[in-house]
Amino acid sequence: MKRLRENWVWILGLALAVVVLVVVLVFIFAFFGNPVSHLLASRTARQYQKAHYPTYTVESTGYNFKNGNYYAHLTDPGQVDGDFSLEMSPGGKLVLNTYEDRVLSGENTSRRLSMEYRDLCRQVLETEQAGLPLDFGFGDLEIWNQQALGNHDCPDYALVTEDLVPNGTYDVRELGAQAGHLIYYLQVESPSVEELSHWLLEIRRLMDEAGVPFVSIDVDLRYLRSEDGTRPSTDIRVNNFPYGEIYADGLAERVTAAISAQGNDYNKIGK
Repeated sequence: MKRLRENWVWILGLALAVVVLVVVLVFIFAFFGNPVSHLLASRTARQYQKAHYPTYTVESTGYNFKNGNYYAHLTDPGQVDGDFSLEMSPGGKLVLNTYEDRVLSGENTSRRLSMEYRDLCRQVLETEQAGLPLDFGFGDLEIWNQQALGNHDCPDYALVTEDLVPNGTYDVRELGAQAGHLIYYLQVESPSVEELSHWLLEIRRLMDEAGVPFVSIDVDLRYLRSEDGTRPSTDIRVNNFPYGEIYADGLAERVTAAISAQGNDYNKIGK
């Protein structure tokens, strides 16, 4: 009887260990995939790359736990805008190729140029020498795909993604003069139209001296945070304020008119 009881304890312990192992494996496979599917997906990606993109290399492979598929990231050392990805099912079947969407469409080129412009703006406006009471901000190029043109959020000066030449050489400063957009949140003791006008002039001065053009700017003046991290919710903001309107004479009046106009626009959108 004692031996039988010991056997049952051993069997139950073994069964429990198996259950725990299964649960752990299910958890691991759910978030990291399984090795067999990973192997099948990697093989499919490398075969497809050799057959269709011989100048490329499979840079990395991985698992997307959101949809349960596997992916491979491909790059071409000879192309600055050449990276894209393939997506495979757990059985190793190719289900998605982003080459056309990423490379041929100009999307990669748009991202590269926007980042280059953003870096230029950061070098000018996010340094201690700039003296801005910066809370958050960045510069960006307004580059939109053809389908989005005419949307309310798309400015009329936007460049078109599909017009960009993949791997093309561009002067980012010239692009900034065509489609540069600055977005800055500043912290001040007492937001006012006069204070906002002052910082618009200061930002333009800094950008002009650095030779980094832009077309329009958003500036949001926020109250400084108190010691407990809170601050009044009221602020003063202008959206898409034109570069050409940033000059001292009558600036406060133009800022006031812009604030009033954008408020009316928001009310129309909400109806």
